Amino acid sequence: MTLRFTKEMDLFSTGIRPYIDKWIVDNNSQEYPKDYFRASSAGYCPRYVIMKRLGIPTVPERQGDTRSLRVFAAGTHFHEFMQRITKEAGVSIAQEVELTDEQWGVKGHFDDLVHVEEGKLILYDYKTQNSKAFTWQKGKGISHLHRYQLGTYMCMLRKQYPELDEARILKISKDDLRFAEEQLLWSPQLEADIDEYWTSLKRYWVRYQEDGTLPACNCKEIDGGWFGNRNSRGGIWNDFFYNEEPCSGEWMEQSENVWKK
Repeated sequence: MTLRFTKEMDLFSTGIRPYIDKWIVDNNSQEYPKDYFRASSAGYCPRYVIMKRLGIPTVPERQGDTRSLRVFAAGTHFHEFMQRITKEAGVSIAQEVELTDEQWGVKGHFDDLVHVEEGKLILYDYKTQNSKAFTWQKGKGISHLHRYQLGTYMCMLRKQYPELDEARILKISKDDLRFAEEQLLWSPQLEADIDEYWTSLKRYWVRYQEDGTLPACNCKEIDGGWFGNRNSRGGIWNDFFYNEEPCSGEWMEQSENVWKK
């Protein structure tokens, strides 16, 4: 018997999309490490980072956001695309190498370390955006989060490559493959800022272990507050945005029986 689609039938739910979304969800289940902070968390609200490390469950509204997971999965393919090119072009020294800083309690992987212009080293981080965001953000300079993330990797890498004094964000427009670059230069002030961030975060972590005190949420103070508010589609980016509050203590208490097991 041939199945005939009618206007009332949902083409998305009767085709391949459920399989795609299930695969992406199943392959995106990455727990935050319990013994280290992730280097990719640099610059984020300290309350949010600690809640991630504690293993607080994601709010239901985020759990069903398969669209965002598809966006992240596509971004991974663009990363691999760029890394393959720089490797085959002979300019990549190292990619996806794990870095660890025991003093900060931080672990992470950087995208690409390349050599250009007679051996000059540049650390690259690849970011993908849609064409609308690409055009709107072009020329605005490096963001707070990108500064701290790149700065963290650069400080960690300088232990092995002390001559490394430059890092860049390479933004890729997914719609039309335009490129844009943002530069971050090493300086004693950058190193001091990175050290203060991770040292403070480690102190917050120790204090939570001692008396259960969490730092205040400052999501709305970072990069225009996008991570602490709803986006233009009415959705959320913060995994703990609950009852219109980012990094919600109410959600943490409500889900305590799950994450404290």
